Amino acid sequence: DEDEDEDGDEDDDDKDNKDDDKDTKVHTDDAKDGAGDGDEAGEDADEVEDAEDGNGSEVEHDSGDAKDAIQLRERVWQQLNRRILPEVQRAVTKKTRDKSNTTIHVCRAPVAYAYLNFIRVLPESSLRLRLPNLLLVLCSQLKLRDVNLRDQARKVLGNVASTLGPKYLRAVVGELASSLTEGYQLHVRGYTLHTVLKAVAESYSPPLDAAHLWKPATVDDGIDEQAQLPELPALDTSVGDVVSLLVEDIVGKVGMLKEMRNVDATSISSMREAKGIKAYDALEILSSRLLCRPSYAAACPETPQSVSAVHAMLSPLLTPLLDPDLEVRHANKLQEAIMRVARGLSLNPSFRVDEILLYTHATMAPLIRISRDASQPLYAPSEERMEEDGQQKEQTSETRRPDDVRRSRVRGWLASEAQMARTAAEARKRKLEVQRENVSVLDGASAPVLTGRLQHAAKKLKLGAKADLTANAATTAALRYAFFLLNAALKRRSEVQQQNSELADAFVPLLARFLNRGHAFESSVTRAACRSLTLLIPLELRSIHDWRGQLCSGLLSVMMKHSKTFETNKNEVVLGAFKALAALIADEDRQEGPEDPAEDVQRKLLNDKQFRVLLLFLQSAALEPDPEPATFTLVKSVVRRRLLTPEVYDLMDKVSKVYVQSFNPSVRSIATQIFVDFLITYPLTDKKLDILVKQLIANLEYQDLDGRISAMRMMSLLLKRLPKAVLDRYAMDMFLPIFVRLTSDNSEAVRKEAEEALARLLKGVGDDALAEMRNLTLSWLQKDKGLEFWRAGAQGAGLVFVYRTPSAKRADYPAKVLQSIFRLLSGLIAEPTVKSASEDWIFVYHSLVSVEKLGKTLPAACASLLAQPVRPDDGTVLPIDIISELLAYPHAWVRTAGARLWSMLLRGEASKLEFRRVRDLLSSENRHYQLVRRFVLQVNTDQELPGSLVSDAAENLAWLCRRFPPGEKGTEWLIQRMSFLCHEQKGMDRKIAVSRFFRCLCLPEGQNDGTKAMLEANLIPALHALIRLRNAATEEVQATTPARQPTGSRSEALLAEVAETLERLERCVGSQHFVQGYAQVGKALEKKRAEKKRKRAIHRLGIADQIESSKKHRR
Repeated sequence: DEDEDEDGDEDDDDKDNKDDDKDTKVHTDDAKDGAGDGDEAGEDADEVEDAEDGNGSEVEHDSGDAKDAIQLRERVWQQLNRRILPEVQRAVTKKTRDKSNTTIHVCRAPVAYAYLNFIRVLPESSLRLRLPNLLLVLCSQLKLRDVNLRDQARKVLGNVASTLGPKYLRAVVGELASSLTEGYQLHVRGYTLHTVLKAVAESYSPPLDAAHLWKPATVDDGIDEQAQLPELPALDTSVGDVVSLLVEDIVGKVGMLKEMRNVDATSISSMREAKGIKAYDALEILSSRLLCRPSYAAACPETPQSVSAVHAMLSPLLTPLLDPDLEVRHANKLQEAIMRVARGLSLNPSFRVDEILLYTHATMAPLIRISRDASQPLYAPSEERMEEDGQQKEQTSETRRPDDVRRSRVRGWLASEAQMARTAAEARKRKLEVQRENVSVLDGASAPVLTGRLQHAAKKLKLGAKADLTANAATTAALRYAFFLLNAALKRRSEVQQQNSELADAFVPLLARFLNRGHAFESSVTRAACRSLTLLIPLELRSIHDWRGQLCSGLLSVMMKHSKTFETNKNEVVLGAFKALAALIADEDRQEGPEDPAEDVQRKLLNDKQFRVLLLFLQSAALEPDPEPATFTLVKSVVRRRLLTPEVYDLMDKVSKVYVQSFNPSVRSIATQIFVDFLITYPLTDKKLDILVKQLIANLEYQDLDGRISAMRMMSLLLKRLPKAVLDRYAMDMFLPIFVRLTSDNSEAVRKEAEEALARLLKGVGDDALAEMRNLTLSWLQKDKGLEFWRAGAQGAGLVFVYRTPSAKRADYPAKVLQSIFRLLSGLIAEPTVKSASEDWIFVYHSLVSVEKLGKTLPAACASLLAQPVRPDDGTVLPIDIISELLAYPHAWVRTAGARLWSMLLRGEASKLEFRRVRDLLSSENRHYQLVRRFVLQVNTDQELPGSLVSDAAENLAWLCRRFPPGEKGTEWLIQRMSFLCHEQKGMDRKIAVSRFFRCLCLPEGQNDGTKAMLEANLIPALHALIRLRNAATEEVQATTPARQPTGSRSEALLAEVAETLERLERCVGSQHFVQGYAQVGKALEKKRAEKKRKRAIHRLGIADQIESSKKHRR
């Protein structure tokens, strides 16, 4: 494929032709070489095929057909090798020019894919022969400066690696390593290696049926060295080559190039491949797809990385950490890489708990240096160990000489311990470094703070500083790695408990040893160890009970070492120790049971001195601005032991403030439970209890909303668990503050919690305290009080009706409440004030709600009270008259409460018996008609109404329509009135109310007490209204746009409801009457529509005549 020069110059054409001739010659030579190789490969293939065709019988070479077949195969193979494959290989690349007008060869992606699929079907020897040429073409394109060409080659190379699979990953990695060797190519190599690994990982998964817990075969004399080693997958064999490149990308030459700050911004640092380190992600990807079988290392203890891919990944990362001169920045990078390997292994599909438990124990045990006799069980009881330690101390004291000071705590001053210079050259070098550091300038965000406690902070590690750790970097990295894998295995709790409890049991003494010398390791390792212990404790292991004393002592020593001033804020090590210690105490409670004394249980875990130190830690943690939930989880475990020490009482004084002041919801919830448990279970004097109750009441006025909610929840929990005698003592002291929150707080959540607290208070107090509360609410309903007191009295009476229902024999309290409420309501209605539209509605609303609550709890008493006159001197005004008049109140909440109350009186479950007297009163003094008129006024509005108000008003109107007195035309009037409401164009709630009214009129068959005759007489108005509603709803649905989606959904609901109402109406009156009426209404509507059309046409003609006459006038 020859490309002409775009400039068209003859010299350039001649030059290109010469280049093409040279390329053709080179391709011809390659083809010849390929043909020779192909002939050899063809001969090998023929020999293999002849051997396979034998099968115990000789092939007759003298046969003519066999010779022809052999010759045909040879000719095909020669043509394929000498002509077809070379031509396809040459077509993989094409000539083009880059931005600098230089001729370059780039890859054709479709041809490369075709060529790859072509050579894949050839014998493996031919594939291995021709694959390097394809990889070389792609790697050569990765050297180019054009980022688009590099991206194209990288994408093709990833697809090639994914197609070939892990078997040829080593060939791809080797070609990358040999082709990209210098400069910016090193960055391109790391970036491309990540792409290749990601492509291979998407289509590959390790074999899940591979052998696990592999053990070497044994003979009489020992291990059988000739036994077959476990077979490794193809990906595992290339792990070493890949990891070596990734390590170089992290801490090698490539890593140094990434860290350089004096690189030209227009060259390497501006490349996308040079930004960031892709090696971390590549390590995680690779570790998530290798075979996770670390037990294979037993097959070759000298070189475990040759048989275990896990060891092959970890060894190149851990080995550099053994160098004492390793810089801190490189050590940190390698530790991060090791943790990414651990994360990838935890996500590996071949991850097995038994393999990981054995592997992590074998990794941690030598590093923690646990000394144990092989004959003793791993979970040796703590008492026996304590006896052994005591015997050893006695023997030591007996055998030590009086003048032996080798074990004394007094240490001599040595120059080596102070890290003094040993030579003059080293001293001069250190002096020069100090002088250089003194003149260095640090400003802005990098300036150190040299005041207060920060002046003693650890010195800042600069570039090139050496690692200075108590434990070396390799030990720290290995332990972090092992603990991460251990935690990942322990999180699979069910698998550990069912199959691997004995393996998990072995970690308990290991952790006990580690925690007692945990100060020798970094805080990250100690934090991981505490996390492992927290996960081990719920597994109910045998060794937990035996080693609990050493574990608790170790956790306490960890807290002391990592927080010397009892500061625990954001100290993850101390918080991890808190979690583990809380889990230990909770596990001990489950094992010991509640019958054991708390002091005995305490001595099994911590002694008195240790327990006081722990309480000091908890007190310090409780005083922090933003305490952590782990702190109060431990406090909760301690409080449940009912330990009578002064420190516990001091700690509770601090907890009493945390549950309202903390910003963390979890902390507030746990602190609330702790303080309630303390008040209920611990002995308290009357004076101390009075102080705590006053503090609880004062917390109800806390300014922050979350604090008030927590304080109210605390009060509710306390009222639920307090004994009755204590509750009666503080009943009135708690009732008023809680009731004030219920009536005046602007938060709905606080009001809800306050109502729940009052419910528990009313249910739990005795009769004397309850009588005092009733008298208080009645005193608020006096006429000389204000609106606020009236509202509080009505609301408090409603709560008493619901949560402490008075007996029917003692109905004096409800009678007094209702008489007071209706006298106040009658006064408001007779003499309205300016505030009636703004403030009175609250009292009116709660008054109606209280009457409704009394009707639900004591329906007979309520019906009797509603039938009595409001004032003894005026028997014409009844409570039902006031309730009926309130249906026209301006505020929608009042109208809704009134409609709901009338629904209970007319249609409630108890209305057939208890409220019959109320229904009978409607037939006198025109009350029935007035009630109907007010319900019609409720739904005849263009404003949006509450859904419950629309439903209750429509259903009440239907009930009243069926019960008009005989001889009156109230039914016809009401149906005509509801039908006329459909003529209004606005008001969706009005239309819904009309539709629901007619639906309620059409009762199911068998329950139509005169309804059929009523509907037959008023069929035309009913059909007229329903057809109008259907047409209007259909037009709105068709005209609905996304901006009017809520209106469209309501129109669809109305359309469905009208259709259901028409079906009910047809079943009720019969199909014949329904069809006749439907046709009559249709004709009337069509006639009316035609009349409107004619009027509009006349109107338009009149306008046209006026326009024409005006034009003539102007002319």
